[in-house]
Amino acid sequence: MSTVTSDMFQSLDVPISLIDVREGSCLPGGQEAISSGVLVSLVKGSRQPVLVRPIGDRYELVAGDLEYWIARARGEEVVTCWVRQMDEATALVTRIAEGARRRDINPVEEAMLISQLVHEYGMTHQEIAIRCGRRQCTISNKLRLLRLPDEILDALKSGEIGERQARALLTVPEESKQLELFRRCVRMKLTAGEMEELCRISSGKATVKGLLPPQKHKMVYKDPRIFQNTLRRIVAEMKKAGLDVVCREEVKEKSWEFRVLCRKL
Repeated sequence: MSTVTSDMFQSLDVPISLIDVREGSCLPGGQEAISSGVLVSLVKGSRQPVLVRPIGDRYELVAGDLEYWIARARGEEVVTCWVRQMDEATALVTRIAEGARRRDINPVEEAMLISQLVHEYGMTHQEIAIRCGRRQCTISNKLRLLRLPDEILDALKSGEIGERQARALLTVPEESKQLELFRRCVRMKLTAGEMEELCRISSGKATVKGLLPPQKHKMVYKDPRIFQNTLRRIVAEMKKAGLDVVCREEVKEKSWEFRVLCRKL
């Protein structure tokens, strides 16, 4: 994955009040992630710089959302930033790449940024993948998430469900069925693997252990002769044990008789 380095940016202490957050951004994990980040920053003391670009007399947050919100939660007035002039397309690519590296960008925003690069800047999936240091299939799969209903996208954005669970729902063709399975997933707190199985069973491709009763399959044998040797061994063992056993076998037109007579001692 491509990364940014300090020699690409000017290091500058910027007042937090001058930094604007991009519309549609939503930190994965929400307040819980911020609280955990505050604790870690207090213990370790080291933090990554926030990436911004100047817009007029203000700055736009390009990457480093978690660090930005940690600084705000701690009541800091100034935050150390890496500042660089960049056009909108470069800012979008940088946000996708750095957000994925830092794990502080949610999948829905990633998909929306990719869509913007495709439709407004004419970039191909391959070009975006190269510039972001990702695989083309990853970019395409992110973009497909936008096909899901808004209710599911909101849950994915807030972290109520994960990206694997959302991708599993894409295999279900009907929107009403997607919503039904999504709500069941939330209600039953299904894992990603269980969600994938649930979507497969909805398409008639699999059964789900624990979600549907298991099917019982009976083995049918049409030729009783396969049991002959077993029965004969049982009779032989009875004789070895000292029992007075007489065994008679008779093959008829439509049947096979195996009769065992054991006399009382």
